[in-house]
Amino acid sequence: MARYTTGGQLDTTFSSGGLTTDVGNSTFAIGLAIQSDGKIVALGGNANLAGESNPRFTLARYLAQ
Repeated sequence: MARYTTGGQLDTTFSSGGLTTDVGNSTFAIGLAIQSDGKIVALGGNANLAGESNPRFTLARYLAQ
């Protein structure tokens, strides 16, 4: 995850090189929201969702520091 300025440059005040979260194999983000307090919420899922009887979802909330 990375944030860019309105001029298209990487916003290094957000993170020096982007932000990653290891949540396992074959997982991808499918939704993102920024709360009114600046915290970021990301929703993801497993790449094999369609073929699994117990699909797995990932929810992460990033706190501003």
